[in-house]
Order: sequence, then C-alpha cells, then structure tokens
Amino acid sequence: MGEEDINDEVFDIVNQLNHAIEPSQTKSHHYELAILKLRAGRKASDSTAFDTAIKYLKIGKELLGEDGWKEEYELTLNSLSKLCIRTVIMTKR
Repeated sequence: MGEEDINDEVFDIVNQLNHAIEPSQTKSHHYELAILKLRAGRKASDSTAFDTAIKYLKIGKELLGEDGWKEEYELTLNSLSKLCIRTVIMTKR
C-alpha cells in the first residue's frame, strides 16, 4: 500500500487498528500507530470534523505515553499541538 493509498484510506485503517491496540505491544508499534492517528487527525481537521480529529489525536497521545517526549519528540509535539488547537476550536463553538 502506497502513501497515497494510506492517505485515502486512513480513517478505515485507524478505525480497524483501534481494535488491535494492546499495552503489551512495543513502543515502536505504538509510535507507528500514533503517526497514523496524527494523519487521520489532520485529515479530519481539514474537513472540519474537529470532534473526529480530537478523538484520533487523543488516542495518539495515549499511544505516545510519557516516553514520547524523549523518544519521539517531533511526533509528540505535532500531535499534542494539533490536539490543543482542535480542542480550543471546539470549546469556542
């Protein structure tokens, strides 16, 4: 599956993967899932589906955990920044 295919199907992919998330999975697996959640969150935001974006970004935040800041700084920064912005937008509605 190419990058364009992933972008086209990102909602279906992350919704299916939500059922497969387990705490026993490796951190690298969680970080890969968090990347997909960030992509889904961005895509949802682009279509002004902020509730959906927040849902994906919150799951991504949980997947990153406390170690995300040390091990995946850019991913954590991007994910949490997007989450904060979307949350503010939703509270002002």
